Amino acid sequence: MHQQDLLTIDEAARIAHVSRYTISYWIKTGRIKTEPIRISKRSGKPYGKLVPRGELFKAIPGERIKELKRSHPGNLLLISEIAKTLKVRKQLAYLLVRRYGLEKVRVDGWNFLVDGEELWDKLQGDRTYYHLLHKSLDG
Repeated sequence: MHQQDLLTIDEAARIAHVSRYTISYWIKTGRIKTEPIRISKRSGKPYGKLVPRGELFKAIPGERIKELKRSHPGNLLLISEIAKTLKVRKQLAYLLVRRYGLEKVRVDGWNFLVDGEELWDKLQGDRTYYHLLHKSLDG
């Protein structure tokens, strides 16, 4: 690996637009794998960490969403995209995902994507929320 592909924690934080504590948390939880800077002469253990540029971009939520959407065969949507498409609040979008038991593709601890085509099919068969389809098609 080239030296320019390895970043310090501060450089990684600046590129990812997060704090250095977030990068440290991602390292601690295994979201980012690191390379040791040096090996201690006394103990033989590695100390100091460098973050590979590729690992950093895999950990950034926006980049992970793009990668998941690219690799998944269906039409993956975030809750905010579902709410915008159906012209409803996010709260109702969460309720629909829960009600229909849609499979969630996790981005991180908070964000997830669901298959928009599967949601569309479920809405067409549900009398309670069928009007949402017409409302989104009219606008």
